[in-house]
Formats: sequence, C-alpha cells, structure tokens
Amino acid sequence: MKKKIIFFIILITIALYTWFIKNIIDLNLLPNKYFYLIILTPILLYIITSICLLIKKKCSKIIGIMIYIITTIALVICIYITTTTSSFFSTSFENNNYEVTHYNVYVQKDKYTKVNELKNKNISYLNIDTQYQESLNKLNEKIIFSAKEYNSLIDAYDSLNNNSDALILDTGYISILEEMYPDLNEKITPIYSFNIKKTIQKKYNEKDNLEPINIYISGSDSRNYGLYNKSRSDFNLILTINPRTKTILMTSIPRDYYVPLANRPGLYDKLTHSGIYGLDTTIQTIENLLDINIDYSIKVNFDSVITIVDLVGGVDIYSDKAFRSHCGDGGAEVTNVIKGINHFNGAQALSYVRERYAYSNGDNQRILNGQQVLKAIIEKITNDKTILLKYNQILNSINKLYITDIPSNYIKKLIKNQLNDMTPWNFESSSVSGSGSKKETYSMPTIKTYVMIPNKTDISNATKKINETLK
Repeated sequence: MKKKIIFFIILITIALYTWFIKNIIDLNLLPNKYFYLIILTPILLYIITSICLLIKKKCSKIIGIMIYIITTIALVICIYITTTTSSFFSTSFENNNYEVTHYNVYVQKDKYTKVNELKNKNISYLNIDTQYQESLNKLNEKIIFSAKEYNSLIDAYDSLNNNSDALILDTGYISILEEMYPDLNEKITPIYSFNIKKTIQKKYNEKDNLEPINIYISGSDSRNYGLYNKSRSDFNLILTINPRTKTILMTSIPRDYYVPLANRPGLYDKLTHSGIYGLDTTIQTIENLLDINIDYSIKVNFDSVITIVDLVGGVDIYSDKAFRSHCGDGGAEVTNVIKGINHFNGAQALSYVRERYAYSNGDNQRILNGQQVLKAIIEKITNDKTILLKYNQILNSINKLYITDIPSNYIKKLIKNQLNDMTPWNFESSSVSGSGSKKETYSMPTIKTYVMIPNKTDISNATKKINETLK
C-alpha cells in the first residue's frame, strides 16, 4: 500500500512538472538564461527531497517532506500563473476584428414614444454617413417610411422642427450636435436603437526580430456603447517604439487639427471627427498628415484610463501649477491639483488628462498631460515590483480596456528582450501645434466651428523625429 502511495505521488509530480514545462515553452517569454534555471530548479529540489527521505534520520525525512510540499505548492502556483498568462495572450491581442455603428431613431420630446408610430412618416437621414443605406434597410425591416436625404448634420437635425417626424442617426454624430446645442437632450429623445456590425479586414503586418514600430493610440470619447463602436477620437498619439535603442517616442496631435480626411479628396474635417467614419479612416488620415506608416493601433476610452490607473495603485504626476479641474463627467472626478507631486487615482487622473480650461494653451497642455499620465503608467508597470502582487487581477481586467491589432508574438518578443536586457527605456515627447481658426468641416458643412490649422514646421519636425527614432 505504501509503495502504491509513493508511486501515485511520483506520477502527480511528473504530471505537474510536465504541465509546467509545457506552459513555459508555449509562452516563449523567457531568455535561455532564465529558462534553464526555472525548469531545472524543481528537479534539483526533488532530488534533494529524495536524498533526505532516503536518510534514516527523522529530521532529514521531515526536511525532505517540507521541501517536497513547498516545491509542489510553488509548482502549482507557477502552473496557475503561466496558464493565466497564456490565456491573456490568446485573448488580448488582435481583438479588433469588427467595428460597430450604433444608430438611434430620434424624435422631438413627447411627440412619439414607439417606433411603430412612425409608420409611413418622414424620416431624415444623413448621406455623408458611409453606412446610411444599411441603416435605412435595417429600419425598413421594422417599419415602412419615407426617407428624406440631407448632406448637412445641422440641416438633418433642423428637419425635426420642419418637415420630418424622426431622424435616424449614427450616435457618433450626437457628440457633435451636443457641442452646438447644450440642451440637446431636453429637445430630442431616441425611441428605437440598433447596431450595424462590420467585419474589419486585417492586414498581416507582423514584425520580425523586434523591428521598430509606430502604434497609433486613439482615445475614444465613447461612453455608452463600448470600444467597438465608432466614435470621435479625442486623444491621438503615435507611440514610436525602438527595442534596439530602448526608446519610446510619444507624438501627440490635437483633436481639433484641421486635416484632409482619408479617402475623401479635398474634404477637410477635425481630426476628432474622423473617428466617426471608422478607426481606419483616422489611421489613414494621420499617415497622410505625417507621411509615416502606422503599423498597429490601440483604442481606449475613459473607462480604460480609470481602471488601469487604479489597477497599478495610482500614479504620481508633477504639475507646474495649482488648479481645480473642470472635468467631472464620464467617470472623471473634479480634483484639486497642487503645484508639485500629486498622487492620482483613476478618476482623478482622467480629470487631469482631460483638463484644458485651467491652461492658457488649452488643448496643447491637455496633450502634454496625457503623455505624462501614459508615461507614469508604463513606468509603474515596468518598475514597481508590487505590481506582481496584482498580477492575476491585472491580467483578468486589462484585456477589457482596449482593442488592438498588435500580434501577441510581437509583445512576447518585446517582453523576452526586456527580461534579457533590463536596461531602462528612454522616453521622449513630441507634439504638433497650430493656429486657431473658424472653418466649415466635412461633418458640419453649413456652420463655421473652431479648428486648429496645422503648423507645417511642426509637422515636418515631428515626421523627422519619428523617422530618426525608427532608425
């Protein structure tokens, strides 16, 4: 009986060790100098355990049993960690395989309450919406109606006061209308909603041997419909990463930059509005603006900032002035910022990132604040050893905070390279600016709104710096 128990224990030990080794090999995160150390350590400890058990002294047997128990517990923990990590890599990258457009049917308040009441009524739509035909077809499945076409967002909205009973609209445009009509929600209300889901064709763009790359980070203002929904891009940053020189360059572009939209020759709009026409439109617009190639993208929103900052235990940010922040919506928390070092939680960090009214240079300072918080998050993750205590919690939460087309293999190579050479990364910042003006835009063609005319010298310098960082 005793031999059977020993044999059973040996089988369990071999199974656990085999499972652990398989996980380590599949992950492929460890440089050789760590790989061999980690896989040989359990074997060495089990050999020591066997020797102790063979010695007839009671104390040796006790020591052997203790070593065996501790080693086995450690092995189980390592299996759990590596399994969790493997699951993270399999689900958290190349996860932007579709894009959603959320539509509402809007009516004047208290005029209609159900979509069936719009049968045979006049419903307006916006023809600059790239999916307007799909939206009309979708609504036609529900009711029969007369469609009235408009090429101006303002005219389409005003039609509700004149000759239309309802307006079918991509919710991304609502944020634009809210800029002009602060009391919009008191005047109109949605009575019917639906989504149109579009598959994104991925371009295979995996880099070998850790080549330098450009990553576009889009900060979506989507608060209600999730990351997959098309929305304005209020935060626009190019992250240029060169693993060979251990350099990360952050290049920011103002949301109000007046730029020619990709695939719409001669038509200009605010950069933030380009997100309404899809993430790919924004990416191509920035590529054309800076004359660069963007390899991958990451899309985040307000909730992403709050959650990741809280997960890492907050961030320390230096402010060169004291002020009370103005942003208290979308999860942000109105915050008293002191001159000097501030420790921000997620809600406070978001308020700091979004602040522009406290600064004379407005949106340009908001860009710098965004870079500051991003740098603080990266440094906290890479340098703070207490993050390991939240390892499982962070992995289980972080993949809900973004969508990206970055391949997991590239991230694995990046981690493996960093573990092999723990040289600190060098962070550099860059941004482009311009001059304020009033212009009609593609999204708002009948009204002049604030835009920023790009500074050509800034654009040229930013392109030059990105290309130098990539070398």
